[in-house]
Amino acid sequence: MTDKTLRARVALTELEAMGLTLDDLLAVTGRDAERWPTSPTIADYVPVVAATYQPRSRRTYNSYWTLTVELLGDGRASRESCFAAMRAVFTRAQKAGLVHANPALLVDKPRRLPNRRRALNQTELNDLWAAAAATTRDPELDLLLLRFHLES
Repeated sequence: MTDKTLRARVALTELEAMGLTLDDLLAVTGRDAERWPTSPTIADYVPVVAATYQPRSRRTYNSYWTLTVELLGDGRASRESCFAAMRAVFTRAQKAGLVHANPALLVDKPRRLPNRRRALNQTELNDLWAAAAATTRDPELDLLLLRFHLES
C-alpha cells in the first residue's frame, strides 16, 4: 500500500466519522470555496469537529469549545476535559491538513484526581441491609437484588 493510498483511506475514514461522503464534498466544490479561502477559523471548525463526537463527549467538551470560540473564534480552564477538548480539535485539524502541528500536545495535561470510589464498610453495609428490610414492599426481591449487587 502506498503512502498516498493510506492517506486517502484515512481521509475517507475521517469523512465517514463526520457523516460525510465524497459526493458531499463534490457537491460543494466551487460553490462553497469562498467560505474558507485559506483555512477555517476556530469558530468555523469547532462545529465540524463537534459533529463527529458522540453526544456524551460533545456535552463534556462543549463548554471548552465554546470558550475557545469566544476567545479565539475568529482570528483557561485548567481541567482535564478542557485539554482533551483542545487536543481533539487540533488533532482533527492536523489530520485534515489545516494545521501543521498540534499546540495542545505541548501543554501537560493535568493529572486526574484520585478516584474517590470505594467499597462500603461493614457498618454501611449493615445500615443498607436494615434500611432495605425496613422499607421494602417486596423483601424477597429487594434483598435478592442487594445480594446480587454485593456479589457482583
